[in-house]
Amino acid sequence: MHTSNYQTFLKQLQKRVPDYLATAKANVDAMQAAYSYGASVVDQKSSIKIQAVSHGRLKLTWQADKSGRIQLPIVTYRQSRLIINGKKLTRFKRSLVGSPTVIQQPEQNTAYLSYAAPLWLNFLIVISLLSWLAWALEMFFNHRHPQTNDHFVSKDELAIRSYP
Repeated sequence: MHTSNYQTFLKQLQKRVPDYLATAKANVDAMQAAYSYGASVVDQKSSIKIQAVSHGRLKLTWQADKSGRIQLPIVTYRQSRLIINGKKLTRFKRSLVGSPTVIQQPEQNTAYLSYAAPLWLNFLIVISLLSWLAWALEMFFNHRHPQTNDHFVSKDELAIRSYP
């Protein structure tokens, strides 16, 4: 593959089958999911600009001639948060692989995608970190102050022991 246009090269090199892709339906085979991913995300011929911004969010910007529905070339999950033109969307139509279909307005459109981890996940991370800290402290103090099994030997024990 020879080209002087690096953008064309990267487009041709783009991976068509994702490593992991949750689907909206449980009984979807891998090829069907890969095809849907390709159609919903990879092959989107749009002028949507996607960039990573602060706090782990994606920012999507695009121009529209008229209002109407548009499928964004991203994948959303249950905990995904989507804000379109300053409005938080709680319900929106998703493709088989989670690409959202939203309503755009004429002119400039901006969308932000973020992921809000469930509270129980943060709780488990804190428990894990505290467990590792407790283990490290135990190792530190046991190494620094080793406990010995030495004890006082009575006269009777000395008499019983034989030394070479």
